[in-house]
Amino acid sequence: MLHSKFSPSQLPRIVICPGSVESTKDIAKTTSIYAQDGTTAHSMTEECLTLNEHTIPDLTKKKFNMAPDYEDAVQEVLDWVSALKLKHAECENMYEVIEQKVYLTSYAEHTGCELLCDVYGTLDYSLVVPEEELLYVIDWKFGAGEEVYPESEQLKAYALGRLAALTKVKIKHVILVIGQPRLYSGELFKMHETTPNSLFTWMQQSLIPALNNSQSKHPIFQPSAKSCRWCARKNFCKYRKNQALKAAASVFAIHAKLPDKTDEEELAEFLYQIPDLKKYISDIELYAHNIILNGKELPGFKLVAGRSIRKWGNETAAKKYYVELDDYDFEDLTITKFKSPTQIEKLVGKKNVTDEMKALVVKPPGKPTLVRETDRREPLIFETATEKFAKFVD
Repeated sequence: MLHSKFSPSQLPRIVICPGSVESTKDIAKTTSIYAQDGTTAHSMTEECLTLNEHTIPDLTKKKFNMAPDYEDAVQEVLDWVSALKLKHAECENMYEVIEQKVYLTSYAEHTGCELLCDVYGTLDYSLVVPEEELLYVIDWKFGAGEEVYPESEQLKAYALGRLAALTKVKIKHVILVIGQPRLYSGELFKMHETTPNSLFTWMQQSLIPALNNSQSKHPIFQPSAKSCRWCARKNFCKYRKNQALKAAASVFAIHAKLPDKTDEEELAEFLYQIPDLKKYISDIELYAHNIILNGKELPGFKLVAGRSIRKWGNETAAKKYYVELDDYDFEDLTITKFKSPTQIEKLVGKKNVTDEMKALVVKPPGKPTLVRETDRREPLIFETATEKFAKFVD
């Protein structure tokens, strides 16, 4: 099976760190149980959409045998797609494409960049609305942790590939969508509107220079949280190592000046390096953990059993034994807890959640968290003691 040298899913790394292309090409690809579950969820979604099902058929559930939370995630996708098509129901020429291969080959001659022929991948879902000169380009993400945003290099490449195939349809507006139905917090379906011209500009100013640089004698290496996250060489990369050593040196330098000799700009510059340094240390620890886990020795280190909590070997047998003692009421042996709002909504069905039900739910403010200024969340506003006191003074 042929694989794209510049897969759209890898472009967020490649555009930032072009040098990673050649340095990782000979490293065997690995997978995980999470990646396998994501692939299965994609297949279940594809089958339901192809069959034009609005709910997951029992036969499909039996066939894929996914965990309940994955089934719920697939159903979220089906509900969203149904709502999207209903929104454009009056457009008679609207049509969808599911799991389609997209290529950037047609742009190679126009731009003079033959490397674009190696940029191709499979787009999860697209909806074309000719009457509105509108194209939706949609990617499903079934991970639950890291939030992904639609204005990514991956979706831009997919959109360019989809536009290349629409030779007989005029498109003025492109809406990039990330569907992340298992996300712990944040918006599950996020949209970003753009235009074909903006996508072409991105290709010429960002994508093509990165592709060309990746094949040069001295490509750029630029370690970062985004470019290193899924890089196969992240634990062996000398550029990332040097960056981490520089950040580590800053730790001691800044600590020596605390609390009186450090100005805010110097502290901010140092804090900017901390997330990457923490991630580097975490990756090295995980790599060492796996070395021992795979039967190899690491001088001076070993794996030991962590803290464990006692539990019932057979809860049913334990319950039967204690109930039959007749020394305790069943209520004394049982702890009950009201389900969370999310669990209750799954129980009653999101479509059946009334305004009265919503009014019973509150969302307290989260714990203040220090993040970079580029983070999309709104900043918290804090008052000084003087400002608070001034409110009570005429």
